[in-house]
Amino acid sequence: MKNAIETYERYLSKFPAERLTTFNCPSCKKQLKDVLNKGSFDWDSMAFCPYCQNHYFKVTKANNGAILTTKADQDD
Repeated sequence: MKNAIETYERYLSKFPAERLTTFNCPSCKKQLKDVLNKGSFDWDSMAFCPYCQNHYFKVTKANNGAILTTKADQDD
């Protein structure tokens, strides 16, 4: 797990703070950061929490919008 957290933190360190936004992992509720979407189309992806190791679906709204998340396994 330490390797996943280090990789995540190394990725975030490439961006200035004003390019990042925060959201919570839908499983462990840990606060995460990701790059703001400055474009005009939403981004969607399957993502991975480096802290709890769970996958989740993520939509990063366009025009510097919010990040919306949903657990990948809704049975939890």
